[in-house]
Amino acid sequence: MTVTAVEEYKKNKYRIYLNDAFAFVLYKGDLRHFDITEGRELDDADLAQIRAEIVKRAKLRTMHLLQSRDYTESAMRRKLKENLYPEDVIEEALAYVKGYHYIDDRRYAMSFITSHAASLTNRQISEKLRMKGIAAELITECLSDYEAEHEMSDHGFDADDGTSGNRSREEQLLYKKMGDKLKRIPEDAPMDHAAKQKLFASFYRKGFSLSLIERVYEELTRDSGNVT
Repeated sequence: MTVTAVEEYKKNKYRIYLNDAFAFVLYKGDLRHFDITEGRELDDADLAQIRAEIVKRAKLRTMHLLQSRDYTESAMRRKLKENLYPEDVIEEALAYVKGYHYIDDRRYAMSFITSHAASLTNRQISEKLRMKGIAAELITECLSDYEAEHEMSDHGFDADDGTSGNRSREEQLLYKKMGDKLKRIPEDAPMDHAAKQKLFASFYRKGFSLSLIERVYEELTRDSGNVT
């Protein structure tokens, strides 16, 4: 293949074009080391040496990024693309770190669910994880696993606050959130129909189903006199 262009795009970094197509990025020192000049023909041995160096750098770049925070596979792939690594190099670097479980979408999803289970609905969690590039099937699987691992019968919650028995995490979360709101309604100012609809809409937007909202509302207000 022929080196058809060598373009500086950052300090000491150059885009290399082979046969008029962008191929990879090299440092200034690499140009001397691999004797990269416009018009030079690169054989398979030359390309193999260059690729090996770029793969090594992609792996090191990936490891460096992981030192600061956890990444999903999708987010790391996006980062490496921003650094102009070739697609095949990106896949090799990702396979390397995934092999050591430095990147593990299941672990990432389970950690995210555990951290946000008390404040977000399943739908909100799913949306946020999908935005991070986690596959929908894996999200569903992880949510199911989390629910199974945190059966409410294992925790001894108080039945009066709606967090006992066989209630799902989603239902418990709604009990707490709606219960807190209803407690703030003065006894001498009962909730009218418009206020009730506004309350339902606020929880529906958070991802709770209408049937669950209605059921929890009825249970919370069954013996209360602050609704009309």
